[in-house]
Amino acid sequence: MNHSEQFGGCNKASKDHECDCSLFCLACNCCINHCVCEVKAANMEEKKNEKPNHVTEEEKNTRLLDRAFAVIREHVDRGHRFSFDQMDIGIEISLPVLPKPEQELFKEIAQHNHVSLWQTIWAQFRRAHENGMSFSLLLDPGWQSGDIYSLSPEICEECGKTFTPERFKSRFCSNKCGAEEERK
Repeated sequence: MNHSEQFGGCNKASKDHECDCSLFCLACNCCINHCVCEVKAANMEEKKNEKPNHVTEEEKNTRLLDRAFAVIREHVDRGHRFSFDQMDIGIEISLPVLPKPEQELFKEIAQHNHVSLWQTIWAQFRRAHENGMSFSLLLDPGWQSGDIYSLSPEICEECGKTFTPERFKSRFCSNKCGAEEERK
């Protein structure tokens, strides 16, 4: 009995060829004696033509974050109630749209009042609403253009020094240079 009749396997086995191998290649169903070299050669050729799949750690983390936000979105849509700590993380995610001094001030206001960040933002909204200002938004131009405080270095109009502005369209590197300009 030849190999293919016994195991129904070796593609190389034929009426002319008897094979006594009992191990099969799972890839091609040939006996190991006949396919090892061919499979290895094919695998080597495949690997040679394969483009390297280099995924940086940052790309992996970004993909993970994207999946996490999809899960968060599902829970928001279902009306899930998040804990105070979770809501604070949500506020912290959005803080970088503010210049550093305003971020610090926002956190200082929360600490001064012994409340969480989410309570601070909604308390400010309520104050604006009670004062009839909830529909009068004060938008930063950077929010609409998408240029969210990745401000590029500027040249101070007073001293000529290069500086990284903390606010959109800053003209001076310091209060001192701004005051000097006003005196002129």
